[in-house]
Amino acid sequence: PPRATRPAAMEVFASVGAEARDIFSHGDGMPPEMPAKRLDILREDVRDLVDLTAGRMKVSHIGGALLAQLCVFFFCEGRVEASAPPFLLSLFLVSNTCALVYMLLAVWLSMHASVV
Repeated sequence: PPRATRPAAMEVFASVGAEARDIFSHGDGMPPEMPAKRLDILREDVRDLVDLTAGRMKVSHIGGALLAQLCVFFFCEGRVEASAPPFLLSLFLVSNTCALVYMLLAVWLSMHASVV
């Protein structure tokens, strides 16, 4: 009796395999024209993400440029009193230089990211 059920099980597996082939032969069970529409939707999503990044980088570019201008202003007109110890002046100059380099780097990278 177990041998009699083997051909029936084989037929079931064969029919399941045939159905699976029919379902997956057109790309995830979709009609043949659906993968093209799906790719169009994905292209539109990528385009939207690139536009969003470019828009945010324009805002970041403006903010970085204004902060870099502030660092240059501190170099030109930011005065430390003459009675201040020399290490205080050196700390001010080092921190302002680091801030200016960081802002110039931020402006440069945002400029590259916003060019689309």
